[in-house]
Amino acid sequence: MYSVNSMYEAMVDGVIVEVTAGRSSRWAAMAAWWLGRQQILSARDFWYGVAAHMTNGLSAEEQQSIQDQLLSDEKAYLSTVTELPAIPAFVTSTIDGWVNVPVSDEVLKRRYQLAIQEMMNAKARERGYDSMTTAVTYSGDKNATFAAEAAALKDWRSDVWVYSLAELEKVIAKQRPIPTIADFLTELPAFSWPTTQSGEG
Repeated sequence: MYSVNSMYEAMVDGVIVEVTAGRSSRWAAMAAWWLGRQQILSARDFWYGVAAHMTNGLSAEEQQSIQDQLLSDEKAYLSTVTELPAIPAFVTSTIDGWVNVPVSDEVLKRRYQLAIQEMMNAKARERGYDSMTTAVTYSGDKNATFAAEAAALKDWRSDVWVYSLAELEKVIAKQRPIPTIADFLTELPAFSWPTTQSGEG
């Protein structure tokens, strides 16, 4: 239940609703910037990542009005955040403890999907790519290393989504218990970077 003495809880809940719906709004962006500044739930980078992604999705006029109010370190997020960040597991569990109402199937799936996407982006960043989306554009590249990495990531992405979507349907159908996001991520198909021969292939 929300506390009158800590109404940031309602703000957090509102921003999370927008994140899980994949929406951007000026209100949610401003709220996320504030949550980051206050380091609510000790999730500063998460809130700033959400705030930057949402701000970048607004009209040019709305973006400017927000940028005019940002500190220099906050503005840096606008150019470095390319994907909506996954909701940290501890944030999700905290929010679920505030309101004892089951989340909808769509919200449940979206939480896992955001975490899965962030896991794949993190893997791509191991080799200097901005995100999974950027990495797979190197399929067929003339550079053998880039091409091999892109092909491997693309195949892995397919395997991950085939597995995860099937398992999430089982969760929704109550054919398996709801796993924690962290546990679910360990179930997903593993990935190994390919080894490539030097020189032209």
